[in-house]
Amino acid sequence: MAILRACLVLVQDPDDEDWVYGSCIKYQGGNTLGDYHVIMKYKNSLDDGDILKWDIAVGDWLGHNCAEAELTETASHLDGFNAAKATAKFAAVHEIWMRFVQRGSDENPDYDDSCLCPKNALPNAEDVDGTLWYAEDNFDQNDKMVSIDIESVSEKVPGNIHFTDSGSRSQSGRSAPSLIETGNEQEAGKKPTKTAEEQSQPNKESLKEAVTAVLQGKSLTAAEILDALYKRGHKFSTKRPINLVNVLLHTQNKLFNNADGRFSINDAPTPGEDA
Repeated sequence: MAILRACLVLVQDPDDEDWVYGSCIKYQGGNTLGDYHVIMKYKNSLDDGDILKWDIAVGDWLGHNCAEAELTETASHLDGFNAAKATAKFAAVHEIWMRFVQRGSDENPDYDDSCLCPKNALPNAEDVDGTLWYAEDNFDQNDKMVSIDIESVSEKVPGNIHFTDSGSRSQSGRSAPSLIETGNEQEAGKKPTKTAEEQSQPNKESLKEAVTAVLQGKSLTAAEILDALYKRGHKFSTKRPINLVNVLLHTQNKLFNNADGRFSINDAPTPGEDA
């Protein structure tokens, strides 16, 4: 068994892909863990200056332990929220959660107040100085899920451990590699991550900075931009990095101009004019 310091599970509603429900625990210090539920709604349009494609609401306690009134309070600013539907979806989240999270038991009396994870539930988990790091997801198989920014979700959840797109970090800021696989995000040992940019070797610049550099004096398609990023040495962990590029290009409207599928920096060259 492994002692959990943090775990995050996110599940999209298959009947309404605009909604995602999740459960999270995080180490709070002093040998205590905090339990939280996450409710997210996809933004089909963005306000000026807005980058994130999801509205994120976080409340105390795991979702399956909450009454409908508590879930409604958490999601009070999310239009169209249905508490009865959310209750059913949190039951589905809990089914996945139980694969990874167990409380101390008679078999583990020394860990009554701890959250534990069977090590056999963590295929290919990486051991870094005695701490297991594990993550899996298939966000890149869904146009909406791929736009989730895990770091922004993590920032909404109190605790001393934070999840990032390029790795997870503890209070000390240390990052660790992650492994990607199925359709929710989990992690054991300390902290999970989600598919996004690179993992084991941090890029020297953000994806936004890299795309801006690639487009200097040019007008390119998303595919051409991705090719230029690879040539520049930018690394991705996602199986479909074109999705990340598209999310950036279409959400940074003030920075990037889109003319018939060719992108340039605003007030830069006209479409079709490659330097």
